[in-house]
Amino acid sequence: MKGVMAHVERAAGYVNRARQGWNSSVLSQCGACVADLQQAEAALRAAQQEAGTGKKREAAVRLMEVRRDLDMLSHLVDAAMAFHRGLALHSGDTVRTEG
Repeated sequence: MKGVMAHVERAAGYVNRARQGWNSSVLSQCGACVADLQQAEAALRAAQQEAGTGKKREAAVRLMEVRRDLDMLSHLVDAAMAFHRGLALHSGDTVRTEG
């Protein structure tokens, strides 16, 4: 299970980095969060794939904790990016969503 936990902890690191860099008022930081959250998602998929049906409780619990954090932050980032797009449309500006 060491490989599974390594994937989970790598995902947690990406989520933490996204959380620390999070600033809903700066669109470029939203884009950077998206990139980190995509990396976290990939690491969690790798953990789930490696765990298969033989998940140990510790790995499963940690995986679910990181998944919950990833989902919550993803919703916040999506909302902030939608806000910026709406604001740009309202003011006639162009929005660049890449980090």
